[in-house]
Amino acid sequence: MMGGVSKHRFNEVFASRGLPLRILEMETSGCEGGESGHLRIQISREGEKVVLETPVFIQTGRVDRRSLRRVIDQHQMLLAERISPTTAASLRNNGVPFADERGNCFLDYGPVLIDIRGAGSAQRKAGKGTRNGRALNLFAPKRAQVAAMILSYPQILSLSVRDIANCSGVSFGTAVNTINLLVETGYLSRRGSKLVVARDRVGTFAESWADAFASGLGKSLESFRGDGAVDALQQSDAVFWVSGEAAVPDRISGGGLVDLYVDDSSSVRPLVRLGRMRASESGAITIKKSFWDLEEVGLETVRVKARSSALSGRLRAPIAIVYADLWASGNPRLVEIAYQIKREIIEQVENAHDAG
Repeated sequence: MMGGVSKHRFNEVFASRGLPLRILEMETSGCEGGESGHLRIQISREGEKVVLETPVFIQTGRVDRRSLRRVIDQHQMLLAERISPTTAASLRNNGVPFADERGNCFLDYGPVLIDIRGAGSAQRKAGKGTRNGRALNLFAPKRAQVAAMILSYPQILSLSVRDIANCSGVSFGTAVNTINLLVETGYLSRRGSKLVVARDRVGTFAESWADAFASGLGKSLESFRGDGAVDALQQSDAVFWVSGEAAVPDRISGGGLVDLYVDDSSSVRPLVRLGRMRASESGAITIKKSFWDLEEVGLETVRVKARSSALSGRLRAPIAIVYADLWASGNPRLVEIAYQIKREIIEQVENAHDAG
């Protein structure tokens, strides 16, 4: 989106503030002062979820009088990096919903009233290193690696931070910082002396993480994208993990999207040659660098089981990675499978709670 405003950043803001809001879809096009279009936003209340469709205006830079008048006249939800108290008051008085990246938010829908004021004032005084600033970047690539392992294997929270860091392929300091942020945002909670994934937030945790994956961690790991002969890769001695559509052939068939993760970056070129792949920005085959180390902490691996799969018997990537690759595809049939995988992640967390 323009001006750095994006769906996943606002979903992280909503999650960090504990708000029952989540942007599902946002379609906009450029116009004077920003972008205009429609969004679908989900409101969770007492176990029920309501989805609203509303016109939206995404402001680039400062919200001026012309933009303010526009959103009030057209009753568009306003999204911006910063909305001043004066502008917020005008919008609130006219019943116009809004949210900014500091966490200020107003939405009045039937029995649901959300009105957050004054967010970000402490951040302006304290500088960039405040909690609100960190929360916006919770799923930066290295921190996203830690989150992926916690979502995939919630039992690792019973291990030492050093082990969690080794499993996630990050430094000890990054692991500590990420865990602290996950506690602050409510994704992790304390159960006696132990940390656990918060049972009532795991769905939001997984969704927010997956929303940030494509442009964050996923992009940072990508080495190659193109088209070629996937079945030829079975001849390779290289260790690679299968994700996305190719990892769930028992749930869906007939598609051609393949996401692979290699342990050794030097394996990329031989795999490309073996599969006679040609680079393409819209290619169906993506090769990324893996970051996890399951053997380090004794976690079990899973393999692609369906015999009909060209990659049968190959290692399957951690479940959160499979979920994110399916979600990032944007393909409706794969997104439906992603929802199924998310339910499995939630079940794993519940089982971990029961076992603990």
